[in-house]
Amino acid sequence: MLSFSASAPAPKTMEAAASVKAVDTEVPTPPKAVKAMDTEFATAIEVPANKPQVRFWVPLLTAGALLNLVIIYVVAFSGDKSIRFWRVAELLAYLFSLNFLSSAIFFVLLRRFVLRRWCSLTDQDVADIDGDRAHLPGSWLTDLLARPGLRWKLKITDALSRKGGHIWRNVINYVLISGVLAKEDTTELMVAGMTGTFVLAACEGALVLWFPSAEYPKLWSWGTLCFRASNRIRDGHWACVNLLTAGVAGNLGIVCAYGIAMLVLPAEVEGTKDLEGTKELWRFAINMVTLPLIFGDALGEIIGTPFGRHQFNVRGFGEINKKSLEGCAAVFAGTLVPTLIVTLVADTGPNGEDASTATIVALPLLLSVVVTFVETFSFRSTDNFTIPVAAALALMAWYELIGF
Repeated sequence: MLSFSASAPAPKTMEAAASVKAVDTEVPTPPKAVKAMDTEFATAIEVPANKPQVRFWVPLLTAGALLNLVIIYVVAFSGDKSIRFWRVAELLAYLFSLNFLSSAIFFVLLRRFVLRRWCSLTDQDVADIDGDRAHLPGSWLTDLLARPGLRWKLKITDALSRKGGHIWRNVINYVLISGVLAKEDTTELMVAGMTGTFVLAACEGALVLWFPSAEYPKLWSWGTLCFRASNRIRDGHWACVNLLTAGVAGNLGIVCAYGIAMLVLPAEVEGTKDLEGTKELWRFAINMVTLPLIFGDALGEIIGTPFGRHQFNVRGFGEINKKSLEGCAAVFAGTLVPTLIVTLVADTGPNGEDASTATIVALPLLLSVVVTFVETFSFRSTDNFTIPVAAALALMAWYELIGF
């Protein structure tokens, strides 16, 4: 039986935080903790006070994934093209095997290997990182980062597992699934993607809410695949909420960007004279909206997390919420280079002509500035929403005012 009473942080926690601050200014802000007395072992432990907040946000974000699914079904059925549900099921199987399962197995195993061999963590440490972390003391992250030489290694591990998986999944989506397997089935692919995202969010939410890792460690040894090693270590007790936010925000962003484009670009209608030109126009728009999210956002963390020296605080779900000027520069470059390549090779005119000089030179610069700004100042993980929406708005404004 546990009884709870409010108290100040334990001296050990304060000493640990102070010792870390002397070495590195990046000190996590642990959730406010309350003490609980474990009567069986007669030991005082700290229970994170943010647990009720996590249990509030997880079902809310799962409901957000369901809302995304409803929106895309409404959008799909309101179009001129009928939905082939056998094709949706086929694409869902592709997404599950080629996108989700491949990245989940690879990056979960890779992170476990790196944590054990390079970071010298114990099996219990790795299990704590893989789990929901709800049962861990409020000072868990502070104590972990206080270990000699571990802070920088965990930064590298976070960037590798989170954004490495981000690039892996999006490249498979972009090159293989969208570019080859579903090249002519954009609507069915979006329906399949939203369906898969909702199922994944529901599984993640069920694990966090009803099957805590402290009580079901064997289930979590496999269930952690749902999180694909993207539950950032340095988010501490907020990692699952942050990851769910990113998933829901990303899909809502793609849905909204698609809706914005539908309001401006001509529809792909079979039998029309300029069908191929319209398809090329849509491919150009999709590339210009999604590439900043795939590469710009990813490079911001890959470069900024381990190498960022000029840091500043931001808001977000996490015990450490910081960004750096180096990361912002990486976002800019990661947006500029791929969008510049797209404008150089794209045939966007009605007769297949190349993009205009203004579009080739100035449009990638405009998108890079817009994406860097919204990525920097968005609440952490909601940039998965703001980046594609802001890019779509800028792109459609350019199309209406100047043309491609």
